[in-house]
Amino acid sequence: MGDVLRVCSNLRKAKFVYAKTMPHIPHYYTVGKNWESREEFIWTATYIFEHGLPQIFFKNQTEPRNYYYYQGWRYWIMDKKPEDAAIINRERERIREPRWSKY
Repeated sequence: MGDVLRVCSNLRKAKFVYAKTMPHIPHYYTVGKNWESREEFIWTATYIFEHGLPQIFFKNQTEPRNYYYYQGWRYWIMDKKPEDAAIINRERERIREPRWSKY
């Protein structure tokens, strides 16, 4: 299976939960420890990190974060290194527009 198919398959299979503690930023998250395979979670986090678009969404955000786009969703990790990631976040693409993008 190619890398794009693999990441898409992993993201489709993941169980995402609504982040109800942050209604001002409506998004969902999946927890790595709940995945069947920790290796697949880290691989997916790494793919998002390496293939995402560097963008800034918040005025207090000083560095861009990499966002990966797939089927109307925007995915990202919060950690500086994918191997440290505990969660993968996602939100609908049209929820917010980036303040800054390299592209």
